[in-house]
Amino acid sequence: MIRIYVELVPYGIEERKKPIGEMYIINTGKNKRRPVFGDYRILIKNLEEDTEEELAIKNHNRSDGLWKLLFKIFRKYLNKS
Repeated sequence: MIRIYVELVPYGIEERKKPIGEMYIINTGKNKRRPVFGDYRILIKNLEEDTEEELAIKNHNRSDGLWKLLFKIFRKYLNKS
């Protein structure tokens, strides 16, 4: 599992930081072409609005790395409507 915390740090002042979001990227372990490809369940928590959303990413080539996986997640999240 990959866990991402997002904090707002006004003017870079650490004492004023505030958590605003969390993302959990969970490898389901169910892709038949594992370990080369992975299927992921994504949980996105917006702490400011107290909402949660789930997404799925299928057939991610694991050699593409974390940043491409995050790009796929954000693209799917933004195009979900």
